[in-house]
Amino acid sequence: YQRRVHGADKGAEPPRRPCSVNIRAGQLRLQGRFEEALRVLEEGEQMFPQNPRIQFNLACVRAALGDAQGSLAALGSAVENGFSAFPQLQRCPDLAPIRNLEEFGRLLAIVQQRRGGRRVCQPVSPQPETPNADYSEQLEKLETMGFVNRDLTISLLAEYHGDLQQVLAVLVGR
Repeated sequence: YQRRVHGADKGAEPPRRPCSVNIRAGQLRLQGRFEEALRVLEEGEQMFPQNPRIQFNLACVRAALGDAQGSLAALGSAVENGFSAFPQLQRCPDLAPIRNLEEFGRLLAIVQQRRGGRRVCQPVSPQPETPNADYSEQLEKLETMGFVNRDLTISLLAEYHGDLQQVLAVLVGR
C-alpha cells in the first residue's frame, strides 16, 4: 500500500489515521491525478469504512471522474456517517457534475436539516488587488482535506503566498 500510494519503501505500514488518507488523496487531487486519488481513497475506505471525510472525498473524486452514481453512493455514505459540512457540499467544484441531480438535493437537505435549517450564503468577494490575496479556493481545498482551522490555514496561505504544497507540508508536519 505505502509503496504504491505514498512512494515509501516496501513493507511500510498503511496509514493509521484517516487524515493520512485524506491528505494524500488531496495532494493527488491538487495535482490533477484523480485516478490515483481514487485508489488511495478506496483503499482508505476499506481501512476506515465509516469515516465520513474519506467518503466525502471519494464522492468528489468519483464525480470529477464522471461516475455520478458512485459519487452519490459515497456521498450518501458520508451523510449517513455524519458528514455535515454544508458549505463544502455547496461549493466543492468536483461535485459540480452531480449538484443538479435529485439525490444530491435530497442529501443536501439532510445536511441542512442537521444544521438547524441554517443556509450558508456564498460571499461574493471582489477581485483581489494583488495576486493570490484571496485564498478562498485554497481554503476550500484544505477544508475538503480535513483542515478546518481557518485561522491557521489562512495565516499559512498568507505566509506561503497561496502555495498549497508548502502549506500542506507544514500542516502534515504538525
